[in-house]
Amino acid sequence: MSRYLVVLLVLAGVSDAADPKKVVSAREEIARLEKELSAQRALLVRMLELQNECTDQMIKAAKGLDVAVPKIAEPEAPAPLPPATLTVQPPERGGSGERERVTPRAPKTASLTGRVHVTTGGPAWVFVTDVKGPAPGGAVEIKQEDKQFNPRLLAVPSGTRVTFPNLDVVYHNVFSLTPGQNFDLGMLRAGDPVKSKVMNKPGVVEIFCNLHARMSATLMVTPGPLLAKVGRDGSFTIDNVPLGSHQVSAWAGGQALSTQTVDIGPTGGTAEFQLAAPAQSGSHTNKLGQPYGSYED
Repeated sequence: MSRYLVVLLVLAGVSDAADPKKVVSAREEIARLEKELSAQRALLVRMLELQNECTDQMIKAAKGLDVAVPKIAEPEAPAPLPPATLTVQPPERGGSGERERVTPRAPKTASLTGRVHVTTGGPAWVFVTDVKGPAPGGAVEIKQEDKQFNPRLLAVPSGTRVTFPNLDVVYHNVFSLTPGQNFDLGMLRAGDPVKSKVMNKPGVVEIFCNLHARMSATLMVTPGPLLAKVGRDGSFTIDNVPLGSHQVSAWAGGQALSTQTVDIGPTGGTAEFQLAAPAQSGSHTNKLGQPYGSYED
């Protein structure tokens, strides 16, 4: 169709021309144009054929047919390297060629073990007097029941809070006149809010009830937390004692206190104590420093 348009356009341009040379020139131009169109048409046809062939090969390859499809050669992967072995060598001393050995760090603490002999029986405690530190935390109880303190003997580290719950139906008034550790909890009966006292000063604290003369308890406040109660067989163990020489005391109530120097080495240390716990005195005054009245209940 395009060929006829070109012819018409050319003829229209030369229809009124009487020169035969111009007619010949127009015909040559038409022939050239037809030749170019034919070549372009052949090129398009070949491109379509190639595209169809490529599509057919892709479809056959997808269906698993053995079709020789040209492949692009892939570069060969490098051979895998052998697994590396990491060897850590200790540092060498300068110039000598001798390797420095790594030795385990020496312990800083060890355990103190031993035995306590209490001739009159009763509980006992052992504690390190020259190692101070905060109390482990929490509170301990000294109960008021059956018109007695329970326990009647107790040792706690400095800074410990001691509570005094009243389990009796009668009133009690817990107090102490010990210098530097004196306190008065007032009149309390069962069901009243429990009161307490933080024991901050090391030493022996004598505790009484202002209403009942036969109620008494003795508390040993130790300077630090390195403390152990002696077992029924007399043995004891205190862990985490710093290495070196330390003052160690054993106590079994009242003023029965024995102190000795103990060496603690990397493997620990041992100590043995002999105690005679004196009987507690039954005579004491009330919180006003006066004798008790005739009230015995």
